[in-house]
Amino acid sequence: AGGTVFCVKHSYPALLEAGIVPWACVIIDPREVDGVSTHGIPRKKLLDRVHPDTLHLVAAMSNPGVTEHLLDKGARVVGWHADSGTARKIPIGEGQFWITGGTCAAFRAVGIAHVLGFRKIKMFGYDLALDGPPKDPMEKEDRSGKPKYIFLEIGKEKIPFWTTGELIAAAQ
Repeated sequence: AGGTVFCVKHSYPALLEAGIVPWACVIIDPREVDGVSTHGIPRKKLLDRVHPDTLHLVAAMSNPGVTEHLLDKGARVVGWHADSGTARKIPIGEGQFWITGGTCAAFRAVGIAHVLGFRKIKMFGYDLALDGPPKDPMEKEDRSGKPKYIFLEIGKEKIPFWTTGELIAAAQ
């Protein structure tokens, strides 16, 4: 209660369902909006219900279909520039700057919050593993042709879990 909630598209529907209206939903997704997310959920479904009090902070490198879908749903959309090696080649306007801070929307939310003046940040629900083996993933390889889903074991107990290269990069 009394906090300012930032979220990502995967948590947005669950938060709304629980009666929690995020102040901002951070999105950074260059993939087609009609595709399936890393967690096996159709991306459009994650953004089908929007709340008028939520700002949808969409990275400029996101697929234009994401922005179009949100605008069609009546969402309030604000753009931002995600710092990356590829994006840095694109000129941005005077008075604009790159947001740093990670490989995924969840960690970019921290950078955005800091730029917006937030200094006390509590992070919840940063899970960098999948809830089991991928269920018939449509995309079996990443953009470089390497396996998209990776099986790992951690600790002396060899706790098994599935993840992706982008989630490992976020953990690093």
